[in-house]
Amino acid sequence: MGRIWDDVIGEEERALYERAGYGRPAGFGARPALLLVDLYVTDVDAREGSRFRDPLPAGADQYIPAVQLLLKAGRAARTPVFYSTNQYRADGRDMIGWKHKSWRAESHCRTLDGRPVPFIPAVAPRPDDWIIYKQRPSVFFGTQLVGYLVDLQIDTLLVGGQSTSGCVRATVLDAFSYGFRTIVVEECTFDRATVSHKVNLFDMHQKYADVTPLGEVLDYLRRLACSGSPASS
Repeated sequence: MGRIWDDVIGEEERALYERAGYGRPAGFGARPALLLVDLYVTDVDAREGSRFRDPLPAGADQYIPAVQLLLKAGRAARTPVFYSTNQYRADGRDMIGWKHKSWRAESHCRTLDGRPVPFIPAVAPRPDDWIIYKQRPSVFFGTQLVGYLVDLQIDTLLVGGQSTSGCVRATVLDAFSYGFRTIVVEECTFDRATVSHKVNLFDMHQKYADVTPLGEVLDYLRRLACSGSPASS
């Protein structure tokens, strides 16, 4: 079966990874959590005359229904749902590296005036979900996420969100480093650039995570729901 990256990663390169022993499936564990990275609105009118503008890539709206399906199945299985969003001081003094790499970072801070970046309404958190406020690409860095996951005895993370090459990837690498089985839900991730999206999915799948079609993840969650032993029990 073909994969999403086949048109940008050639057969010879894929064979190199196979010969090196990469790409072994990690599989699902017994106690998953959903981790939705930065599903926030990136085109915000915070006040008159001021706009935080970093629009979603063309076609990103196709991913939202996939995330909705993932959320529905996860909640039916009583799986904990974690969201992340960015929140910085209004003066931008806590942005650190972003000040050096983004022309617009500090103006974004002023626009948001210390508020977190708001979530996309169609996939926004519910009151019983977990929200992690972060200031770096990884949802793990400088946050309480790993403590919450350990307390809940989570062994598997089902990851979606934006962007594949940035905050999703950084989070996946940290999840791998902490020893979690990490599943990137293919249809629930997106990026500004198609090639970057595909290349990063390939690389994560080879070394740090299983990039898994949504249908397989939904089947796993349905089995979990029917088993009577959801992750939150």
